[in-house]
Amino acid sequence: MTDEEALEYWEKIRKTFMEHYESEDSYWGRHHWMTSVQAVDAVISALRDRIAHQNPQLLTLDELRNHYITCHDCDDAEYSTTVTCGYVCRSKSSPCRGRVTVGYDFCSYGRRKPELPERAEK
Repeated sequence: MTDEEALEYWEKIRKTFMEHYESEDSYWGRHHWMTSVQAVDAVISALRDRIAHQNPQLLTLDELRNHYITCHDCDDAEYSTTVTCGYVCRSKSSPCRGRVTVGYDFCSYGRRKPELPERAEK
């Protein structure tokens, strides 16, 4: 994927998040979507800067994952019993607590799941 394709991809995600933000009625729901929009804005800004300067060291997926955790990787998320591929946020500090989210949603409130130890071969 080129930087221009990545930029187009993230701009589509931002548009989707803004649509959810505008249609949300609750304060905490709007806060959740705005947090997501702000994170995507940071990615878009870094990508635009990288395209302008052609500097491939400005943004990596690992650096992004150090700051934000997807619901799939969050220790506070539980599988939803009502939505396929959904999670229920159980974080006490997250504004999306108790809400059903999807695996690619992310926030800065979550705690990363601990690494599982390697299984010993018999």
